[in-house]
Amino acid sequence: MLFVIAVTVLFVLSPRGHRLILSDPDTGRVYAEYPMAEGAAFSVSFVHSINKTPYYDRYEIRDGQIWVTGLQYYSFGAGVPEELDPGWQLTLLPDGGMLVTGLDTPLSIGWARCTTTFCTWKTGRRSI
Repeated sequence: MLFVIAVTVLFVLSPRGHRLILSDPDTGRVYAEYPMAEGAAFSVSFVHSINKTPYYDRYEIRDGQIWVTGLQYYSFGAGVPEELDPGWQLTLLPDGGMLVTGLDTPLSIGWARCTTTFCTWKTGRRSI
């Protein structure tokens, strides 16, 4: 059986501080909510829909925004960078993965949407 998850990642500043909220974009159902302090890091991982290998996006909270800091993947395919932009660094990992760091780009919006057959959000030691 194939399950498809569509989740919105929303980063908000509220009287309770920065919050990372994972919710269903259609129903508004909240799956998880995490307090996020300045400097906190989290990642979104999924299995690439075409090459069927793990893919990880890495983020950090800076200046009250979500910044993309890196990505990790195991093979090239649709949407996977094949060339490095200026300032990006590539590290080959012992398990065959490729880690790209130095992206250091703020998201232009306060949310992101993940639609995939398997998706994991990781903040600190917690994963969902």
